[in-house]
Amino acid sequence: MSAAEEAAPTLGVRTVRLSVNAPDDIPRVIERAAESTAGALLIHSSPIFVDRAKAISTAALKQRLPSIGLFPINARTGALLAYGPDNFAKMPGRS
Repeated sequence: MSAAEEAAPTLGVRTVRLSVNAPDDIPRVIERAAESTAGALLIHSSPIFVDRAKAISTAALKQRLPSIGLFPINARTGALLAYGPDNFAKMPGRS
């Protein structure tokens, strides 16, 4: 998050931190983001977010808020795009 906040001014964007304290907070937090006139949702790396990738994408789509994730699972479950490692890919030589 720090890197995104640091880069934001040079890109002409503003960041807003929204905290998720429990999985049930996700839809409400995304609704708050949309109400705050957010232009997009950046999904950070956290087990709570990876495990609930589909719920996040569904809530973001419901709010018409494009989302960007760090893992391919985000894009596979409905995010606009993902840019990062595929932690679920099979490693060469491993089954």
